[in-house]
Amino acid sequence: MRSGIGDSAKDPFFVAAVAGDGSGAPVQYGSKQETLPLVNNSVASPPQTAFGGDYQIRAVASNWNGGSAKIQFLDADGSTYSDLTNQDGSAVTPFTANRTQPTGLGSNAIIKAVITGSPVGLFIVASRMP
Repeated sequence: MRSGIGDSAKDPFFVAAVAGDGSGAPVQYGSKQETLPLVNNSVASPPQTAFGGDYQIRAVASNWNGGSAKIQFLDADGSTYSDLTNQDGSAVTPFTANRTQPTGLGSNAIIKAVITGSPVGLFIVASRMP
């Protein structure tokens, strides 16, 4: 590895990106690892925008109480949410117990969680796999 990689004074291929507001602050880009909190302590978060790619959706509750949760994505019409499907088109089984669901999401997919019943201590996160 060359010394000075990433240093503008030593690396002729280094390109610095700065904010366009004149502050000179570096532009923040999303990392390869991304975590979207969909449910926090049994309260659904507002819809989240995903970078896209392969994700693991993890749901865990201290007590499901017969409740469930499912993940939906915003459809092409911009107003309708549809249930998440597997890559083969089959329906993703709603969460009724603690488990992890692998899935793929399109670039800039908007997703949300829908909770039914009264699960206690429910947390759901979607984590992008690098």
